[in-house]
Parts: sequence; C-alpha cells; structure tokens
Amino acid sequence: MLKSFVISLVVSLVVAIGVNHQFAVEQAKFNQVDYSQIRQATYVISNDRGNGSGVLIAPNLMLTVAHLVKEHSPETPLVVGSDKKPITILKVDESTDLALVWVDKLDCPCVLVAKYLPKVDDKVQIVGFPLYETVKTQILTEGLIQGFVLDEFRIVTSAPIAPGNSGGGLFKKNELIGIVSQGVQIGDYFGTSIIVHLGRSIDTNTINKFLKENNVSTR
Repeated sequence: MLKSFVISLVVSLVVAIGVNHQFAVEQAKFNQVDYSQIRQATYVISNDRGNGSGVLIAPNLMLTVAHLVKEHSPETPLVVGSDKKPITILKVDESTDLALVWVDKLDCPCVLVAKYLPKVDDKVQIVGFPLYETVKTQILTEGLIQGFVLDEFRIVTSAPIAPGNSGGGLFKKNELIGIVSQGVQIGDYFGTSIIVHLGRSIDTNTINKFLKENNVSTR
C-alpha cells in the first residue's frame, strides 16, 4: 500500500512539473513582443557624409528630422535603404525639427502614430541606425519614459541612442510616439565628451499636429 502511495505521489509530482513547465512556456510566448513591424518600418537614410534614420508611416511617406534632410543636396543626395532609393523632401519644420519625405516604390509595413502622449515610466523602444558605418545593422534599444519638455516639444527617455538614431522612431506597443531628435551630451572630461544614456524625441502631439497640417493620416 505504501509503495502504491509513493508511486502515485511521484506520478502526481511529474504531472504537476510538466503542467507548470508548459504554463511557463505559454506565459513566455504571451509576454514576448513582436518588434518586426517597427523594425521593418524603420530605414537608414544616408549620403556620403553620414546617416540618420526614418520611419515609414504610409506607403512612400516617411517621417524623419529636419536637421537630417538639411544634409540633402545635388552633390550629396540622401538615399533610403541599402538599395539607395532617392528621396523627395515634401515638408520641413525647423521649429520642431520634423520633416516629411517621399520615397518612390516604398510600401508598408508602416506604423501607426499614437493618438496620445505616453506616461512617465512607460516602457518604450527606439529603433534606428546608430553609427551605421561601424555597426552596419539596425539597432533596437529599450528604456523608460522619464519626462516631458513640452515647451520644446520633447519626450525624455532612458533608451540608449547614438549618432545615426536621429529620425528613427520612439515606440510604445508598436505605435509611434516620438521621432528621435538628439542625445544628451554633457561636459568635457579630459577632452572627451561625456554622453549620458538619455535621449530626447519629438513628442506625439507635435507629430500629430505636423501631420494634420500636411493632410497626412496613418489611420
């Protein structure tokens, strides 16, 4: 009788462990976020002088930053992607650092622009092409919303960025909530600038206003 009880107990434990393992596997799958859409909608924009990033919000329509498209000229034209598609600049707003460009034969995946600002401590992702000449790949980093400087149209985040991220997207749950504008750099330590892992992105409200003024909808 004792032997039967022990065998029954062992079987029960094995079954329980199996169920718990399966639950853990299913829970991990549930918690895993698919970033493929925001990755596929983010492109490198480059010329012979360097690179930035851009986000496709509708077929052929890309958001980026004004300080990047200022580098576009007949001598050093900006192109998109590894197949070097030419751009046409549609609108530039230097006061907010936003720009809208047209890229022929560039179809979705695209991203939706969020309707509302995120909240402090929301988890976010930044996708772009920092230091592309060296790294030669797209980079996704994660961080938290730290605060807002709305009189400067900026969201402050803790997601690491570097030169080349400018024009790329700040995302929450696969929706565009900001366009990366600049990193935070302070001081000079024995001739070397100190870069803090903080970034500033053009905020959601400013993007929506810019798109509305230019009759662009992503919904």
